Amino acid sequence: MISFKKVWKKLGGETVLGGISFSLAADGVYCITGPSGCGKTTTLRILAGLEQPDSGEVILPQDRQVSFSFQEPGLLPWKTAEENITFVLRDLMSPGRCLKTAGEYLNLMGLWKYKDYYPAAMSGGMRQRVGLCRAFAYPHRLLLLDEPFKSLDLPLKLTLLKDVLKIWSLAPRTVVWVTHDIAEAALMAHRVLVFSAKPAVVKSQLAIDLPPRERNLGDSRVARLISDILEIMEGEAKLEKGMGESDEKYQRD
Repeated sequence: MISFKKVWKKLGGETVLGGISFSLAADGVYCITGPSGCGKTTTLRILAGLEQPDSGEVILPQDRQVSFSFQEPGLLPWKTAEENITFVLRDLMSPGRCLKTAGEYLNLMGLWKYKDYYPAAMSGGMRQRVGLCRAFAYPHRLLLLDEPFKSLDLPLKLTLLKDVLKIWSLAPRTVVWVTHDIAEAALMAHRVLVFSAKPAVVKSQLAIDLPPRERNLGDSRVARLISDILEIMEGEAKLEKGMGESDEKYQRD
């Protein structure tokens, strides 16, 4: 179980999280979406232990093992696809086990025949796949993903979403996924958390009663979830705009 209880956080003197509260059960996929700059990545960094809340309570499993994948795959350019994965495993297992684990994930992502490629010889989608292989291969119970498909086109993104779900279904773990792509959230998540503008609170939580592996963009339930998220975010955008206009009027007066 993961729980945030009235968590507040300031960055650079500005309040980013304004009393965030939510609970996540183990072995689910949870997407966080909301306006730009509302503290989504800050929430991931608190989950990873890279930031500490100013107040409130964060409850994490005592045996927490965390793997964090950022927006860019961050591959080492002088190492091959296989070596980029074994590099993060080298202190955790024997050399033979490192190679076996790397091979398993490269195979699951359809990259086995490219295992000796260096990042410069890979497409953007291939580099992202290798980054995800590395994130999944690292032993963990909590996987944090910060917009890993942000720069990819839709067909490639849909393919990679299926790949991630395939890996997750073989070994379920808790995944917390930040994205601006509402369709991505609707296709992947067991529950979507919609943050308000900063100082952020959880504006709404939405679930879809359909296994992720059975979802597609043509499904009416997926379309309804996308519509619901859009409605919440559009309402939040109008509220933020109204507050900005009020501030401008106050300054003029």
